[in-house]
Amino acid sequence: MGAWGAGLYSSDFAMDMRPLIAAIARLPVPDGDIHRYVSGANPGVADNPADEDHTIFCLTLADQFAKKGIDCPHTRQRALEIIASGADIAMMRNLSMSERDLRKRAANLKEVRAAIETAAAAPKKPRKTLKKPQEFIMQTGDCCAFPVCKGQAINPYFASADMYGWAQDGWGAALVVETGRTLDYLVWYRLAALEQKFSGKPSMDDVREARVGGGLSAGTCSPVHFKRMQLEKIGALDLRPGAIHELVPELAKARSGDQAAIHDISVSNNLAIDTIFNRGFNGPLVSQLL
Repeated sequence: MGAWGAGLYSSDFAMDMRPLIAAIARLPVPDGDIHRYVSGANPGVADNPADEDHTIFCLTLADQFAKKGIDCPHTRQRALEIIASGADIAMMRNLSMSERDLRKRAANLKEVRAAIETAAAAPKKPRKTLKKPQEFIMQTGDCCAFPVCKGQAINPYFASADMYGWAQDGWGAALVVETGRTLDYLVWYRLAALEQKFSGKPSMDDVREARVGGGLSAGTCSPVHFKRMQLEKIGALDLRPGAIHELVPELAKARSGDQAAIHDISVSNNLAIDTIFNRGFNGPLVSQLL
Protein backbone atom coordinates (compact mmCIF):
# COMPACT_ATOMS: atom_id res chain seq x y z
CA MET A 1 0.00 0.00 0.00
CA GLY A 2 2.41 2.67 1.22
CA ALA A 3 1.25 5.56 3.38
CA TRP A 4 0.60 8.68 1.31
CA GLY A 5 -1.91 10.75 3.23
CA ALA A 6 -2.92 11.68 6.74
CA GLY A 7 -6.65 11.17 6.25
CA LEU A 8 -8.39 7.90 7.02
CA TYR A 9 -9.46 7.60 3.37
CA SER A 10 -6.13 8.66 1.88
CA SER A 11 -5.27 5.13 0.76
CA ASP A 12 -6.68 3.18 -2.15
CA PHE A 13 -7.48 0.34 0.24
CA ALA A 14 -9.73 2.50 2.41
CA MET A 15 -11.42 4.02 -0.63
CA ASP A 16 -12.11 0.56 -2.09
CA MET A 17 -13.67 -0.57 1.18
CA ARG A 18 -16.41 2.05 1.11
CA PRO A 19 -18.43 0.66 -1.83
CA LEU A 20 -17.92 -2.87 -0.52
CA ILE A 21 -19.34 -1.94 2.88
CA ALA A 22 -22.19 -0.01 1.24
CA ALA A 23 -23.08 -3.04 -0.90
CA ILE A 24 -23.00 -5.47 2.01
CA ALA A 25 -25.01 -3.07 4.19
CA ARG A 26 -27.89 -3.50 1.72
CA LEU A 27 -28.16 -7.20 2.52
CA PRO A 28 -30.87 -8.31 4.97
CA VAL A 29 -28.41 -9.75 7.49
CA PRO A 30 -27.75 -8.88 11.16
CA ASP A 31 -25.38 -5.96 11.75
CA GLY A 32 -22.72 -8.26 13.18
CA ASP A 33 -22.68 -10.37 10.03
CA ILE A 34 -21.66 -7.37 7.92
CA HIS A 35 -18.27 -7.42 9.66
CA ARG A 36 -17.92 -11.10 8.78
CA TYR A 37 -18.82 -10.54 5.12
CA VAL A 38 -16.39 -7.63 4.73
CA SER A 39 -13.67 -9.62 6.50
CA GLY A 40 -14.27 -12.52 4.13
CA ALA A 41 -13.67 -10.20 1.19
CA ASN A 42 -10.31 -9.16 2.69
CA PRO A 43 -8.64 -12.41 3.77
CA GLY A 44 -5.32 -12.01 5.54
CA VAL A 45 -6.03 -8.39 6.45
CA ALA A 46 -8.99 -8.36 8.82
CA ASP A 47 -7.47 -10.68 11.44
CA ASN A 48 -3.77 -10.07 10.94
CA PRO A 49 -2.42 -7.12 12.98
CA ALA A 50 0.93 -7.48 11.20
CA ASP A 51 -0.61 -6.66 7.82
CA GLU A 52 0.04 -3.06 6.82
CA ASP A 53 -3.64 -2.54 5.94
CA HIS A 54 -5.04 -4.08 9.12
CA THR A 55 -5.50 -0.88 11.11
CA ILE A 56 -6.94 0.88 8.06
CA PHE A 57 -9.39 -1.99 7.63
CA CYS A 58 -10.59 -1.84 11.23
CA LEU A 59 -10.81 1.95 11.39
CA THR A 60 -12.56 2.30 8.04
CA LEU A 61 -15.06 -0.40 8.92
CA ALA A 62 -15.90 1.21 12.26
CA ASP A 63 -16.13 4.68 10.73
CA GLN A 64 -18.47 3.48 7.97
CA PHE A 65 -20.56 1.57 10.50
CA ALA A 66 -20.90 4.75 12.53
CA LYS A 67 -21.96 6.73 9.46
CA LYS A 68 -24.51 4.10 8.43
CA GLY A 69 -25.91 3.40 11.89
CA ILE A 70 -24.68 -0.20 11.92
CA ASP A 71 -24.27 -1.49 15.46
CA CYS A 72 -21.41 -3.96 15.85
CA PRO A 73 -19.72 -3.77 19.27
CA HIS A 74 -16.78 -5.94 18.18
CA THR A 75 -15.98 -3.64 15.24
CA ARG A 76 -16.34 -0.54 17.38
CA GLN A 77 -14.18 -1.89 20.22
CA ARG A 78 -11.39 -2.99 17.93
CA ALA A 79 -11.20 0.45 16.29
CA LEU A 80 -11.15 2.24 19.64
CA GLU A 81 -8.36 -0.06 20.85
CA ILE A 82 -6.29 0.73 17.76
CA ILE A 83 -6.70 4.46 18.30
CA ALA A 84 -5.97 4.28 22.03
CA SER A 85 -2.89 2.08 21.63
CA GLY A 86 -1.38 4.12 18.81
CA ALA A 87 -1.17 0.99 16.62
CA ASP A 88 -2.23 2.84 13.49
CA ILE A 89 0.25 5.67 14.06
CA ALA A 90 2.99 3.11 14.62
CA MET A 91 2.11 1.34 11.35
CA MET A 92 2.05 4.61 9.44
CA ARG A 93 5.47 5.49 10.86
CA ASN A 94 6.78 2.12 9.70
CA LEU A 95 5.41 2.97 6.25
CA SER A 96 7.53 6.15 6.23
CA MET A 97 4.80 8.70 6.86
CA SER A 98 6.34 12.03 7.81
CA GLU A 99 6.14 13.27 11.40
CA ARG A 100 4.07 16.22 10.20
CA ASP A 101 1.51 13.92 8.60
CA LEU A 102 1.57 11.62 11.61
CA ARG A 103 0.43 14.52 13.78
CA LYS A 104 -2.34 15.29 11.29
CA ARG A 105 -3.39 11.66 11.26
CA ALA A 106 -3.49 11.53 15.05
CA ALA A 107 -5.77 14.57 15.03
CA ASN A 108 -7.98 12.94 12.38
CA LEU A 109 -8.22 9.76 14.44
CA LYS A 110 -9.49 11.76 17.40
CA GLU A 111 -12.37 12.88 15.19
CA VAL A 112 -12.97 9.32 14.06
CA ARG A 113 -13.07 8.16 17.69
CA ALA A 114 -15.58 10.90 18.57
CA ALA A 115 -17.79 9.93 15.63
CA ILE A 116 -17.70 6.25 16.59
CA GLU A 117 -18.55 6.97 20.23
CA THR A 118 -21.33 9.40 19.28
CA ALA A 119 -22.90 6.86 16.92
CA ALA A 120 -22.74 4.16 19.59
CA ALA A 121 -24.80 6.32 21.95
CA ALA A 122 -27.35 7.39 19.33
CA PRO A 123 -30.75 5.65 18.86
CA LYS A 124 -30.55 2.94 16.22
CA LYS A 125 -32.66 3.08 13.05
CA PRO A 126 -33.39 0.08 10.85
CA ARG A 127 -31.18 -0.19 7.78
CA LYS A 128 -32.76 -0.01 4.35
CA THR A 129 -32.07 -3.44 2.90
CA LEU A 130 -33.04 -5.58 -0.04
CA LYS A 131 -36.12 -7.65 0.72
CA LYS A 132 -35.00 -10.49 -1.55
CA PRO A 133 -32.26 -11.25 -4.09
CA GLN A 134 -32.42 -9.07 -7.19
CA GLU A 135 -34.21 -10.73 -10.08
CA PHE A 136 -32.57 -11.35 -13.45
CA ILE A 137 -34.14 -9.30 -16.23
CA MET A 138 -31.85 -10.98 -18.80
CA GLN A 139 -30.49 -14.51 -19.08
CA THR A 140 -27.35 -15.93 -20.67
CA GLY A 141 -27.99 -16.25 -24.39
CA ASP A 142 -30.53 -13.43 -24.61
CA CYS A 143 -30.11 -11.22 -27.68
CA CYS A 144 -31.12 -7.57 -27.48
CA ALA A 145 -31.47 -4.80 -30.05
CA PHE A 146 -30.95 -1.17 -29.05
CA PRO A 147 -30.90 2.23 -30.80
CA VAL A 148 -27.56 4.02 -31.22
CA CYS A 149 -26.30 7.49 -32.02
CA LYS A 150 -22.80 7.60 -33.54
CA GLY A 151 -22.25 4.10 -32.21
CA GLN A 152 -23.36 4.93 -28.66
CA ALA A 153 -26.37 3.56 -26.80
CA ILE A 154 -28.62 5.90 -24.81
CA ASN A 155 -27.07 7.06 -21.55
CA PRO A 156 -29.48 5.67 -18.92
CA TYR A 157 -28.34 8.15 -16.28
CA PHE A 158 -30.44 10.77 -18.08
CA ALA A 159 -34.21 10.53 -17.73
CA SER A 160 -34.51 11.19 -21.48
CA ALA A 161 -32.05 11.04 -24.38
CA ASP A 162 -33.37 14.44 -25.50
CA MET A 163 -31.76 15.96 -22.43
CA TYR A 164 -28.28 15.67 -23.94
CA GLY A 165 -28.89 15.86 -27.67
CA TRP A 166 -28.87 12.15 -28.48
CA ALA A 167 -30.57 11.28 -31.81
CA GLN A 168 -30.82 7.79 -33.22
CA ASP A 169 -28.95 7.07 -36.47
CA GLY A 170 -28.89 3.28 -36.40
CA TRP A 171 -29.20 0.09 -34.39
CA GLY A 172 -26.93 -2.11 -32.37
CA ALA A 173 -27.25 -5.64 -31.03
CA ALA A 174 -25.91 -7.22 -27.87
CA LEU A 175 -25.62 -10.75 -26.54
CA VAL A 176 -25.72 -11.75 -22.89
CA VAL A 177 -22.68 -14.03 -22.61
CA GLU A 178 -22.63 -14.45 -18.82
CA THR A 179 -24.70 -13.63 -15.74
CA GLY A 180 -24.24 -14.02 -12.00
CA ARG A 181 -25.08 -12.92 -8.47
CA THR A 182 -22.65 -11.35 -6.02
CA LEU A 183 -23.14 -11.91 -2.29
CA ASP A 184 -26.17 -14.02 -3.27
CA TYR A 185 -28.20 -10.84 -3.82
CA LEU A 186 -26.69 -8.46 -6.38
CA VAL A 187 -27.19 -9.33 -10.06
CA TRP A 188 -24.70 -8.63 -12.84
CA TYR A 189 -24.44 -9.30 -16.57
CA ARG A 190 -21.73 -9.59 -19.18
CA LEU A 191 -23.58 -7.98 -22.07
CA ALA A 192 -21.43 -7.95 -25.20
CA ALA A 193 -22.26 -5.42 -27.90
CA LEU A 194 -21.71 -6.89 -31.36
CA GLU A 195 -19.35 -5.12 -33.74
CA GLN A 196 -21.78 -4.34 -36.53
CA LYS A 197 -24.02 -1.30 -36.77
CA PHE A 198 -27.38 -1.90 -38.45
CA SER A 199 -29.52 0.53 -40.44
CA GLY A 200 -32.68 -1.22 -39.27
CA LYS A 201 -33.61 -3.24 -36.21
CA PRO A 202 -31.39 -6.37 -36.31
CA SER A 203 -32.85 -9.86 -36.61
CA MET A 204 -31.67 -13.09 -35.02
CA ASP A 205 -30.04 -14.02 -38.35
CA ASP A 206 -28.07 -10.76 -38.16
CA VAL A 207 -26.93 -11.66 -34.65
CA ARG A 208 -25.80 -15.16 -35.62
CA GLU A 209 -23.65 -13.77 -38.44
CA ALA A 210 -22.08 -10.95 -36.35
CA ARG A 211 -18.88 -10.79 -34.35
CA VAL A 212 -18.53 -10.01 -30.62
CA GLY A 213 -17.12 -6.55 -29.90
CA GLY A 214 -14.52 -5.57 -27.34
CA GLY A 215 -16.74 -4.14 -24.60
CA LEU A 216 -16.90 -7.25 -22.44
CA SER A 217 -16.61 -5.94 -18.89
CA ALA A 218 -19.43 -7.00 -16.60
CA GLY A 219 -22.06 -4.51 -15.48
CA THR A 220 -25.39 -4.08 -13.75
CA CYS A 221 -28.72 -3.34 -15.41
CA SER A 222 -31.71 -2.22 -13.40
CA PRO A 223 -35.19 -2.33 -14.95
CA VAL A 224 -35.01 1.47 -15.19
CA HIS A 225 -31.75 1.39 -17.15
CA PHE A 226 -33.06 -1.43 -19.37
CA LYS A 227 -36.08 0.71 -20.26
CA ARG A 228 -34.13 3.95 -20.75
CA MET A 229 -31.60 2.30 -23.10
CA GLN A 230 -34.59 0.90 -25.01
CA LEU A 231 -33.15 -2.58 -24.93
CA GLU A 232 -35.46 -5.03 -26.67
CA LYS A 233 -35.12 -8.80 -26.47
CA ILE A 234 -35.36 -10.23 -29.97
CA GLY A 235 -34.56 -13.86 -29.18
CA ALA A 236 -32.14 -16.20 -27.41
CA LEU A 237 -29.26 -18.50 -28.34
CA ASP A 238 -28.04 -21.65 -26.62
CA LEU A 239 -24.45 -20.68 -25.78
CA ARG A 240 -21.83 -23.27 -24.89
CA PRO A 241 -21.01 -22.96 -21.15
CA GLY A 242 -17.70 -21.17 -20.73
CA ALA A 243 -17.33 -20.48 -24.45
CA ILE A 244 -16.71 -16.76 -24.06
CA HIS A 245 -13.86 -17.34 -21.59
CA GLU A 246 -12.39 -20.03 -23.85
CA LEU A 247 -12.41 -17.79 -26.92
CA VAL A 248 -11.57 -14.46 -25.27
CA PRO A 249 -8.65 -14.87 -22.83
CA GLU A 250 -8.61 -11.07 -22.46
CA LEU A 251 -11.60 -11.48 -20.13
CA ALA A 252 -9.15 -12.27 -17.35
CA LYS A 253 -8.32 -8.54 -17.33
CA ALA A 254 -11.88 -7.27 -17.78
CA ARG A 255 -14.10 -6.01 -14.99
CA SER A 256 -15.49 -8.92 -13.00
CA GLY A 257 -19.10 -9.43 -12.06
CA ASP A 258 -18.32 -8.89 -8.38
CA GLN A 259 -16.65 -5.54 -9.11
CA ALA A 260 -19.59 -4.41 -11.22
CA ALA A 261 -22.21 -5.45 -8.68
CA ILE A 262 -20.46 -3.92 -5.67
CA HIS A 263 -19.73 -0.62 -7.43
CA ASP A 264 -23.05 -0.70 -9.38
CA ILE A 265 -21.36 -0.06 -12.75
CA SER A 266 -23.94 -0.10 -15.53
CA VAL A 267 -23.71 -2.29 -18.64
CA SER A 268 -24.33 0.94 -20.57
CA ASN A 269 -20.56 1.50 -20.48
CA ASN A 270 -20.17 -1.46 -22.86
CA LEU A 271 -22.96 -0.71 -25.32
CA ALA A 272 -20.90 1.03 -27.96
CA ILE A 273 -20.11 0.17 -31.59
CA ASP A 274 -17.11 1.24 -33.69
CA THR A 275 -15.41 2.78 -30.67
CA ILE A 276 -12.18 2.29 -28.74
CA PHE A 277 -13.59 -0.99 -27.39
CA ASN A 278 -13.29 -2.60 -30.82
CA ARG A 279 -9.96 -1.16 -31.98
CA GLY A 280 -7.48 -3.97 -32.39
CA PHE A 281 -9.91 -6.48 -30.87
CA ASN A 282 -10.70 -9.53 -32.97
CA GLY A 283 -13.66 -10.99 -31.13
CA PRO A 284 -15.16 -14.38 -31.91
CA LEU A 285 -18.07 -14.84 -34.25
CA VAL A 286 -21.35 -15.40 -32.42
CA SER A 287 -21.58 -18.77 -34.19
CA GLN A 288 -18.40 -19.86 -32.40
CA LEU A 289 -20.16 -19.48 -29.05
CA LEU A 290 -22.89 -21.97 -29.95
